[in-house]
Amino acid sequence: MRFLNAPLSIDSWMDLVSWIPAHRFLGISATDPRFLTLCAVFVILSLLACSSMWGRFTARPIVFACIYSTPFFLVGFHNFLGDSVQWRDSIHGRYYMSEPGATFIHHWAYRLLHEYFNVGVQSSIAFTSRIAGFLYLLVTARLSLRVLPDADPRSILLFRLAFFAAGVSLLFFGYVENTPLALPAEVLWMLSVVIFLQHPSWWNVIKSGAALALATFIHGRVSFIAPAFACACLIPTGSLWLRIRRAALGGFAYVGILAVVIAYIFLFDSRSILGNPFGNATGGGNRQMFINPEELLKWSHWLELISASLVSGGILVPLGLIGTLRGAIVRRDPVYLWVLSYVIADAIYLGFWEFDFGYFIDWDLIFSGALPLLFATALTIGRAKAPAFLIAPFLAVTAVISLAFGMVVNGTPFSSNITPTASSAAPASICKEKGLLRTYFADSALSNPVGPGESAVPWQEWIWPKVPGPLGSKPFGASYQGYIHVAAAGVHRIFLEATGNVRLIVGEQTLYERWSGFEWKVTAERDIEFPSEGWYPVTLQFYTTINAVPLKLSLESRSVRAHVPTAEELCY
Repeated sequence: MRFLNAPLSIDSWMDLVSWIPAHRFLGISATDPRFLTLCAVFVILSLLACSSMWGRFTARPIVFACIYSTPFFLVGFHNFLGDSVQWRDSIHGRYYMSEPGATFIHHWAYRLLHEYFNVGVQSSIAFTSRIAGFLYLLVTARLSLRVLPDADPRSILLFRLAFFAAGVSLLFFGYVENTPLALPAEVLWMLSVVIFLQHPSWWNVIKSGAALALATFIHGRVSFIAPAFACACLIPTGSLWLRIRRAALGGFAYVGILAVVIAYIFLFDSRSILGNPFGNATGGGNRQMFINPEELLKWSHWLELISASLVSGGILVPLGLIGTLRGAIVRRDPVYLWVLSYVIADAIYLGFWEFDFGYFIDWDLIFSGALPLLFATALTIGRAKAPAFLIAPFLAVTAVISLAFGMVVNGTPFSSNITPTASSAAPASICKEKGLLRTYFADSALSNPVGPGESAVPWQEWIWPKVPGPLGSKPFGASYQGYIHVAAAGVHRIFLEATGNVRLIVGEQTLYERWSGFEWKVTAERDIEFPSEGWYPVTLQFYTTINAVPLKLSLESRSVRAHVPTAEELCY
């Protein structure tokens, strides 16, 4: 494959993933050592399934989860990991009815970690996402022992790796709606349904309904797979009246728990709701709930959905679908019958839903929608008893594809989860003028300056069409260069708000770089350790065509509250 040994180009990718905006591939190289190193880790962990000794060693769910969740703790997360501005201000920014559970967890984790350990918003969300990733693998491992009680260790390991390999990018996403938090809850629901199908007792029906309510509480999109739960209640043998009573009891447990949560929010915590009280659940986010009928009939709509599902679900997804159809239609296996209803319910949801920003930006929904495909694939692999050396390479390739897609979404390969250290401080005599030297540019390469440079603080509220400087309402860029004063040694946190292409270098460490032509809001934060008090070099560059949000750079530490540096703290 060409992209493995050469920089990614538009022409080499357009036929394969035409649904991804072409400009996202600019400047991204698949030969980047960070990308290759991460791929090597996931490939090795996938290929170890060929060893029967390794299969026995990882047979215990806790051992499997500890080993296979390690990469998520060693590597950084997606650059858009949460909206720092909203989360620093209050819980209000994301407390929608469609994600109340995720909001609660993130908000209180941040409050505790920030107060006692000086942990930032993105680091806090990354922490809860990593814990969710660990739980996701742990629950999946537990599920494998219930679904495949008679399988050998290597078959069980292959079953688990279908979730691990295809879910790589999904677990690295970690946004505020945060699909990773919903994954363990949805897998828990899958586990409860399988147990119910094996032992259709009243108590197991209640547990399945409660598990589905928990998953819906964390991420509202799970509510659209409720028909699959109803099918599960009707599948086990028994009279029609018995099946109806099962469905009614399960539905009562599901709706009852959700009703309690909704009642609490409206009666006791309604002040935390911002805008539409039901958020994405009734409005489709920023537009409408379902797509227009004419769009539904277009092949391009389904081609993009299928492409996205194959990337997120893995290259073995067709095998899983074939196995599901065979098990459901030919063998009439209750588990496969339920998996088929699960896939259909999710396909209907994805097919009709109106995505806010398209299949690419709303990929948390696409990836969460791939979960039934992952389950179908894992089930087929685990039950097929195929030699591990035939399946493991496909899982390794799936992991590489998932990482490549995550790299494209991120705009750069995932970096190490290590706080960088700034260079040595410069002497105070280096300062000649207060503020930073700001220069406007009319081109994205920042090579065509417009007007002379001047002293400025890196904070600007863009008000169209009255953009400061000689550029008027035209697209433009700017470069701020100079030195920033750090009052004390230790770890400091830098917050960055901007639009479009942004590059931030502090203390000779590149903290943020996203220069791909993609106009999107940037609310990033980065930690950096300064070895001593003093003046450190800083460069902030940007280029944008829309200026949707202010340009703002702020700084905080354990002893200093978050604030925009004043002209006294900047020089050149």
